[in-house]
Amino acid sequence: MHSHAIVVQSTSQDLSPDHDILTAAKGGGIIFFGNLFSYASRFAFGIVVARSIGADGYGLYDLGITTVLTLTGVVLLGLPGGIVRFLPAVLRERDEARVGGILQASVALVGFVSLVMALIIFGLADPLADNLFHEPSLAPILRIASVCIPLTAVGRVLIAAIQGFEEMQYQVYADSILFNVGKIGLTVLFLSAGLGASGVLTAHVVAWVAEDALLLHYLNRLSPLRRLLRASQRNTRELLSFSLPLWLTRLINTFGGKIELLLLGMLGTVAAVGVYGAALRIQMIGTALLLAVQTAAMPIISDLHHRGGHAQLNRLYRTLTKWSLSFNLPFFLMTTLFARPILAIFGRDFTAGVPVLVIVALGTLVNAGTGICGAMINMTGHSRLSFYNSVASFILTLTLDLLLIRVWGMVGAAVATGLVIAIMNVVRLLEVYWFLRFWPYDLTFVKPVVAGFVALIVGFVTNRLAPADLNLFYLVLNIALLWSSYAATTLLLGLSEEDQMVMNRVKRQFSAKLLQRRTSSKLPS
Repeated sequence: MHSHAIVVQSTSQDLSPDHDILTAAKGGGIIFFGNLFSYASRFAFGIVVARSIGADGYGLYDLGITTVLTLTGVVLLGLPGGIVRFLPAVLRERDEARVGGILQASVALVGFVSLVMALIIFGLADPLADNLFHEPSLAPILRIASVCIPLTAVGRVLIAAIQGFEEMQYQVYADSILFNVGKIGLTVLFLSAGLGASGVLTAHVVAWVAEDALLLHYLNRLSPLRRLLRASQRNTRELLSFSLPLWLTRLINTFGGKIELLLLGMLGTVAAVGVYGAALRIQMIGTALLLAVQTAAMPIISDLHHRGGHAQLNRLYRTLTKWSLSFNLPFFLMTTLFARPILAIFGRDFTAGVPVLVIVALGTLVNAGTGICGAMINMTGHSRLSFYNSVASFILTLTLDLLLIRVWGMVGAAVATGLVIAIMNVVRLLEVYWFLRFWPYDLTFVKPVVAGFVALIVGFVTNRLAPADLNLFYLVLNIALLWSSYAATTLLLGLSEEDQMVMNRVKRQFSAKLLQRRTSSKLPS
């Protein structure tokens, strides 16, 4: 019964011009607040771990978790992207056999490959720690990390399935809330027992088990698993033909995104890995909205392109790019103006990462300012082009890292990252224009730039009057004033049609819920 209701809901085609933006705003908003909670939790988690085990211990943990995330990208085979690509169309056709076939093939393939990879890493933990990272104390970390690989990989497949059903709140409940709350609580418990970096990774294992169990529960609510297990129409070749180029793309992106930490571990010190990792952890918050709207928009982009809604797709592209830039701009100003006191929260040793944080923040601003161009390329059928982009990005990243890390250490890694992000996102922006004739920028982008300039002046002046370096209260005050001035200026300049449309929808829903509560409170018990 649940499955039928969801399929019917997914297949309803509201072709009004505002429908897709409102759908993306709703899904993106849910994921955004989930990401915000997740990143804030990771920030708090990082502070707890850094202050408990220092830069060296934090570096060991970062190498372990980087190994997990990197190898998870290897074993996924691009299948989460394939699920998001094909599942919405199959749901629209109410083809339960094909829905089951897509999910069966994806879980079976990813589960098998991830188990093999886990066994390899577990068996080679000692030689990898000794010969590759020259850090024998990393061996037990790698063994625990190997257990995380299948748990994380299967979880990514389940999340992609839930995204295909366009029920984004379930991802937030399991991945953003349960996992992070459980991870922090268990980490505090294990650190208090004196387990160090090994205890931190063990907390991840338990939290991922709980997350996967909850994701299975939600998937069963969307479409009963006993029915999906009986479904036998698997078109594995079609699924893999789309997913494998995407897999190679994401595999290269995964290595490219994590290569600095791995090379710092090989060419530098464990402490440098810890400082660099702390700077990246802070900067993740700046990508929260971009990742949220990109995740929510992918099935919508695929659907619009499939049914030929080019005008709506162009509008969606422009709107989501502006929203991404508008959120990241004040975050960029905050992290550059107050980089030292923010890093000092982790501990004094971490203030050496100030130039790293500023450089990475600039790269993230460029990434946000070019919007969802990567998703546009993938979800409109240009997965091979995305692969070529990733190859170029990886080669450029590896070359710059090998050159710059030897000379400038973690600052060289940050410069390499910033340059590659800027170059490749401009390339993707031009590719979207070449193939789709879409350009995301118009005069409405002037408003966030003006608001950012005002916020910069306010932040500079308030930091002179109440230096954020002096205490945590001044830091919080300065950040609050910067964001408030940015928001106030944005409102004074006026909201765009799309912004006003979303605001009106939020007001209507809030008023309806408020009225419902008042009505229910007046009813006799």
